[in-house]
Amino acid sequence: MNKYHHFQNLSSKVLIILVSTTVTFISFFLISKDIRIAELNNDFWLSILLLPVVLTCFHYRQKLSSQQVSMLIGIMVGGILLISLSIISVMKANIANPPEWDFLGFWLNGKVAVQGLNFYQPDYARQLAIPFHPSSEFTKEIIDVGFWYPPPSIFIFLPLGWFDIHTAYLLWYVGHSITLLADIFLLWKIFLGESKFIGLLFTAVLLLTINAKSTIDFGQTNFLLLLMFLLFWRDRNLTRGGIWLALGIIVKPLLGGAFLYLLLRKKWRIIITAIITLSAISFLTMGVFGTETFFSYFNPSHYASLPKFIYTEISNQSLLATILRFTKYDLSNTSPITNPIFVVIATIITGITIWLVIRLDKRQNDLALSLIIVLSLLVYPVTQMFYCIILIVPVLLLWKYRLQTQLKIWILVAIVTLEYVMVNYSYGNYTFYADLLTWLILAGISFRLSQKSITLSIDQ
Repeated sequence: MNKYHHFQNLSSKVLIILVSTTVTFISFFLISKDIRIAELNNDFWLSILLLPVVLTCFHYRQKLSSQQVSMLIGIMVGGILLISLSIISVMKANIANPPEWDFLGFWLNGKVAVQGLNFYQPDYARQLAIPFHPSSEFTKEIIDVGFWYPPPSIFIFLPLGWFDIHTAYLLWYVGHSITLLADIFLLWKIFLGESKFIGLLFTAVLLLTINAKSTIDFGQTNFLLLLMFLLFWRDRNLTRGGIWLALGIIVKPLLGGAFLYLLLRKKWRIIITAIITLSAISFLTMGVFGTETFFSYFNPSHYASLPKFIYTEISNQSLLATILRFTKYDLSNTSPITNPIFVVIATIITGITIWLVIRLDKRQNDLALSLIIVLSLLVYPVTQMFYCIILIVPVLLLWKYRLQTQLKIWILVAIVTLEYVMVNYSYGNYTFYADLLTWLILAGISFRLSQKSITLSIDQ
């Protein structure tokens, strides 16, 4: 009898999950299909309509009945399926007809590197790009500049050169998918591991709805950046944390801002490990590609070839780009980075961040590191809108410690929803404001906690 009731109860839960999944999927599919507005997409509707429900119900899940929990699971699974199918459709379309932004540039650099040629010399990529008929904008910003990243970063794109562009894109997306799953798992283990399977689904919903699809659209490396940052976050008190930081900097130099955290916390062993790792990979790069190619990156002519509109294009969601667009700053005779308004504001918020981190107890290292990485998103001159994937870390940090920070649940739900709306509305063109809002909230909490004996971490 007990076994029968157990089976009946389990069947009821499964049925509720299936129905909730189906209803959620169909509802948001119809909403996104019927309400066609250029600035809106599936992720926007999921953020503004589904996210508040999921956040609130997950917070009160221990007070819900088993049937209500099953319904919550079904709703989350429906949202995950909707975004996943949308991502898969983008992958299929891009593999069949690779768009020029941004994967074509990665593939061309990989082709040049495989041939042992200097990937900072545009002529080689220019010849390879002829059959693809790249646009003038892509040519000026990507091909005419040569390889954008520091020399060791070429190892990320080198394998692409072994295949034709369609096969390379397929394998690239396989790597994306594996990395995305690893990101979800690590985020769950670090921030919500005690919440078991429902916490894993909750983590997946939060990550996928934070405009993760833009990384897929552009074939970018942000999932890998997030993975390196999470590994560094997990191991930041261990020597190997320096290895993860070095690898993360190779993916995106933005992560170099974490050195400020290590300096302020006097983590000399980890700093030395990161420097040794970067040096070792740099020597390996010189050994494989030659010193001429390596030092081409530091040639002033390489930087001179960068078109100045990269600092004002709408995809650039940094503090600098936002100021330049607002002030219509004349870029013709000066470096955009010397813009006085940017220099003053960047100096002020950096100074405030340093002051707050110094005041924070060492047991609040989670908050200190999160504050610094959001600062990096703001002051890095070419922060692209798809870098918003990093915001998942402070979002989950705030969620994990929502009781200690004494944030009322409705306020936290409103903050998270607003941030997600900003990164999804108009395909990420308001991401800067989400970054700024996050920094202000973290700074405010840091200031308040530095006045009290409340801790957010067990770090020593």
